[in-house]
Amino acid sequence: MAFRRRLHFFCTAELAVRLALIGIAATACDPIVVDAFEPLQSEPVADVPLTCEPGSLKTEPGICGCDIPDDDFDGDGIADCDEACPDNADRTDPTGLCGCSSYEDTVACGELRAALRNLYTFDGEGTEIRDTRGDAHGTLLHFPETSAPLDRMQLNGRLTLDGQGGYVELPQGMISSLGDATFEAWVTWRGDDFWTRIFDFGDNNGGTPVDGVTYLFLTPSNAENGGMRVAYSVAGPTEETRADSVDSLPIHIGPDDNAPDQVAVVVDRTNGSIRLYSNGVESAFTPEPLDLSAINDVNNWLGRSNYFVDPSLSALFVEFRVYAQALTAAQINASFEAGPGALDEPAL
Repeated sequence: MAFRRRLHFFCTAELAVRLALIGIAATACDPIVVDAFEPLQSEPVADVPLTCEPGSLKTEPGICGCDIPDDDFDGDGIADCDEACPDNADRTDPTGLCGCSSYEDTVACGELRAALRNLYTFDGEGTEIRDTRGDAHGTLLHFPETSAPLDRMQLNGRLTLDGQGGYVELPQGMISSLGDATFEAWVTWRGDDFWTRIFDFGDNNGGTPVDGVTYLFLTPSNAENGGMRVAYSVAGPTEETRADSVDSLPIHIGPDDNAPDQVAVVVDRTNGSIRLYSNGVESAFTPEPLDLSAINDVNNWLGRSNYFVDPSLSALFVEFRVYAQALTAAQINASFEAGPGALDEPAL
């Protein structure tokens, strides 16, 4: 970019001759004005690499840089790294009570927001799993340990658990402090072996084999009937309270099949029941009183089991929510209709 500058010359006879040769007539005493251009002075621009360093996620930086994929999950033509609502093509930033959702029932969104205690949207830095509602931040880990860069599992508001040992550790004591509660996940399951865990909160015996002792867990598929199972126990597997659905969580295979499913577990201590929901519909119910305070929740995990023989989860997490309330069937359905991102807070 440049601006025009007027240059003034006062001619001499010698200069007039020279100017005449290039078509400019002048006399020795007349001022001569010639238009010229001079570049604007501007701040130096940082060099943008044309290629990425060895070991980067990409060979060229693209829109999002070298270590963040240029994904467009909602297909709105905007890279996920450039917007705050990557799950909804109608919004780029959260607005009002229904956040990133296009859902119009603000009463329902207000009820969900009031009951919400912890919200994980998987947009933290590095291996930090950030709680955007409270301060119960988690950590991305791998068992067994790996040299793979774990921070690449959490990108653009997605957490990709590899099925080889990747999992999230949430703070101790956060489950046992609840009375009534609802645990809701938006997850794309890749369909691995039985007994993987969406979540498992509790402890184990530390023996051989390592078995769970007190816990509340959710598996997308159990080996007994193939369906999802919620299990609660304060004395190991022989004393479990269970709620089994007929069907497993839907399986998504392939790089373009990433739509998340909603799954929710409602622990209603007040009325003595546990309910399991899948995509807004109740799929299992058990009329048994559960006391979360009886769980020794030193291992609060997403994607890992307190039974060490169980395999790791292969899945894409979009959101995980903890409510300090037993949500009703209508509220669970409203949450499903609103979708992930509905409880994201607008930027200040």
